[in-house]
Amino acid sequence: MCADLVTTLLLASDTRNTVLAAIDPAGVNASAYTPYGAQSAKGVVQNSLGFNGQLRERPTGWYHLGNGHRVYNPVLMRFHTPDKLSPFGKGGLNSYAYCVGDPVNLVDPTGQLPEWLQPVPTIALNVLTFAATAAAAVVAPPVGIGLHAVRLSLIGSPVAVVGATLQLAGVEEGKYLSATGTGISALGVATRGGMSVHSLATDPDWRRKLFRNVRRLVGIPPRSERATVPASGPVRPSIVDRANDVNIPGYLAAVARYQGKAQPDLASLGKPSPIEHMRKSVMDQKWIRTSRVPPNIRR
Repeated sequence: MCADLVTTLLLASDTRNTVLAAIDPAGVNASAYTPYGAQSAKGVVQNSLGFNGQLRERPTGWYHLGNGHRVYNPVLMRFHTPDKLSPFGKGGLNSYAYCVGDPVNLVDPTGQLPEWLQPVPTIALNVLTFAATAAAAVVAPPVGIGLHAVRLSLIGSPVAVVGATLQLAGVEEGKYLSATGTGISALGVATRGGMSVHSLATDPDWRRKLFRNVRRLVGIPPRSERATVPASGPVRPSIVDRANDVNIPGYLAAVARYQGKAQPDLASLGKPSPIEHMRKSVMDQKWIRTSRVPPNIRR
């Protein structure tokens, strides 16, 4: 009894896997399709495959594209639900359209994006990755493992672009080459990311460093780099501040004239540094207050 329920069919299809005929012991049941996939046949269609080799629901004739992602109605020539990528994304202006209104030249097996457009984001992403990686390597040459990671990215991105281009040309095997190149490029990026995490983890002050780098990334400078603005206008520099000036002999001479003494000889100071000598002299004479700076010493 079970043998009577088993029917052996030989399906004849075209280059897009559209089933054109089903051959069984009783004969040939040929099928015809409209440009949008509505099927008609001589007899009862016993197979479940139809337009573009997609699974066809027998009672209704609908196609559940993308493993049920969206239902396509070939009689209405549209989807039952809108595309999330429409109307301002890659799905096109009409969110219910099938193959962007060109089912003769295009195929939409997933219900999300025309098949010929799928390699385009891959090409764009890998071209940008290659350009950014090469520019960063030229500006700041990496070393060690980082250099090998950059080389992986620079090799993987062109391979992925070649594979995606082959997909656009109709070569089905191009998707495997594109996936391989993308994986190689991602491995290089992951290696560099792991090196960054390792460098941060081995830093004893990693929490402060991480917080400081995050503030720089979002445009907030760390407190140590903020410019301090006096609350009550400009303040005149003190004699101690002037000790760091490059014209040390001139300031020593000015201090000596103000005190009514002879100009000191730098060679006879006997101090480790003229700057330290001047600091000590100023502190001894209580010249640190800016209000007592003589006019001929001010900047």
